[in-house]
Amino acid sequence: KELTMRITNIITAALIAIIVAALFAFLFYPYSELSSMQEKRDHAVHCLYAIIASVIGLAATAYIAARN
Repeated sequence: KELTMRITNIITAALIAIIVAALFAFLFYPYSELSSMQEKRDHAVHCLYAIIASVIGLAATAYIAARN
């Protein structure tokens, strides 16, 4: 049980780091260097996908931790 908690804590920390990195990449990316609106949109959507996937991973990790 202790090993499971340690693993879920590591996974949680990694997912939170991904969320923070994607948020900073979204907020502070130099969009003016991208030539087209499509490239700007693609970058924003990739950041959004990373955040959504990490939040889903956090929810699954919380569910697993609550079961144990």
